Amino acid sequence: MSEWISIKDEMPKPYVDVLVYGRTHTYGQEHTFMKESYYCGDDDGYFFCEDTDTSVSHWMPLPEPPKEESTC
Repeated sequence: MSEWISIKDEMPKPYVDVLVYGRTHTYGQEHTFMKESYYCGDDDGYFFCEDTDTSVSHWMPLPEPPKEESTC
């Protein structure tokens, strides 16, 4: 699997699904999250995914899906 890439070093290609990591604040507490999202391509580094717009710090390409075995 790939290593995490800081958004300070490199942004993913716009509109390509990636795994993102970041922090969010809910009810006065800080939480970390990882979820699938994509980069919108603007200069402010915004990702599109619910509450992750300003708190994503790292990303990585999604892994390859599992190979399905034939049942026939």
